[in-house]
Amino acid sequence: MTVQTRKIQEGFGNAARPLAKDLLKLDSRSDDPIITETGNHIPERVNFDFRQYYDRDYAAAEYEKILLKTWQMAAREEDIPNVGNRVPFDLGPGSFIISRSGPDEFKAFFNSCRHRGAMLCTKKEAGETIKCPVHGWEWKPNGKLSKIPGWWDFPDLTPKNGGLREVRLERWGGFLFINADPDAPSLKDELGVIPEHFASFDMENRYTSVRIRKLIRCNWKIGQEPFQESYHVTETHGPFAASLVGDTQTQYDIYKNGQGHVGIGRNLTPSGVPSMNSPSENTMVASANMWIAGIAHFLYPDETPIQIDPTQDTRRQMADWHRAMQKKYYNREVTSPDTVLTDVAVYFLFPNTLLHLSEMLPYSWSFTPHATDPEMCYVDLRMLLPCPVGQPRPPAAEPIILDVADKVSEKAPQLDFQANVVQEDIDNMELLQRGVRASDPRNHHSHLGLYQEMVLRHWHATYDDYMSR
Repeated sequence: MTVQTRKIQEGFGNAARPLAKDLLKLDSRSDDPIITETGNHIPERVNFDFRQYYDRDYAAAEYEKILLKTWQMAAREEDIPNVGNRVPFDLGPGSFIISRSGPDEFKAFFNSCRHRGAMLCTKKEAGETIKCPVHGWEWKPNGKLSKIPGWWDFPDLTPKNGGLREVRLERWGGFLFINADPDAPSLKDELGVIPEHFASFDMENRYTSVRIRKLIRCNWKIGQEPFQESYHVTETHGPFAASLVGDTQTQYDIYKNGQGHVGIGRNLTPSGVPSMNSPSENTMVASANMWIAGIAHFLYPDETPIQIDPTQDTRRQMADWHRAMQKKYYNREVTSPDTVLTDVAVYFLFPNTLLHLSEMLPYSWSFTPHATDPEMCYVDLRMLLPCPVGQPRPPAAEPIILDVADKVSEKAPQLDFQANVVQEDIDNMELLQRGVRASDPRNHHSHLGLYQEMVLRHWHATYDDYMSR
């Protein structure tokens, strides 16, 4: 591993197709921390061994050294709206119970009976107790032991010492995060800039309008890597995508927090700006008009798209139109910078949580390993729309469960044209998994770009750090 010392070219654009960092200077709210707080860390140049994508020894070490020692996005509060509601959270070979134990209280436990280890929760459930299906032991939603059939035969167990084994649970933005390491830094410390940057986005007052949980034929690390860079956009998603978003103009940031730990990466890709890979005749005005038509169809299907005035600021018109839509449909006064309304900024929390700071694609993602096969993983994708102000909170959508052979493009019409985009990424994930296996064993490693794959390089440097402990 060597330290990169030469100056890195930060994207590729021109006057007609500006870099994201130059567009942000023109934002109507250019003093917002989302814009002013840029990355403060340059990662080492890391090329990584492909064995980490399929080797069972790697998988076992990851589980012990990374997944059990980092914050995992296990659920949202809306998933378990009533006291006594609970859901399982499976993480590789491990599993946890996420329980609403009070009106505003949540608990997490190892999903294992204190008697002989049976799994206690395998699906979304409700009830006054958590009951073992094998011998009938019971616990209250707060984990306190409630009942042991034949109690007389277990004199050493009482309600004081027979509770379920608890796991740390902390909350942010409506999400429930868990960490099995009692000595790990707090979630607040690990989130770094995210709470400040997402403040006006109001993640807590959003609801899951679409949720997809799918089994994919790839390692969990391969699954999340496409969202750590925009370098793949033109080839994976085609000429139309290149005419719509500035993948080559993306801004990448890595944030080092006050604890000295680096867990946050961001890539911010501008929309309504053609890529430098797009033909020269594609203009920003044409791109902006396509953007408005696409977002209207996706999020506001009853609206007639406006046409951009070429004599006025193109991106300001995009943002103003989207602010008006948010007011009309959700009664929200959006105070976020224009970029939140027009672009896609993906924030990455190590090791496997991705959050979109974007009103056009308000997604969250998590990727978790399969219980036994390191060449399989689960993706959990949510679309988080704003709760309409002054109206009852909409219920969270139940997850659409998809197996390996199921296509998002066929089974999730709720995502509209975005279902095809997601499926294109998944198809390539599976090709990457097959390809790392087929790689020359004498040169069995990656070769990453200096800037466009900066977040990916940072992730693997952090991975190496955890694995070496």
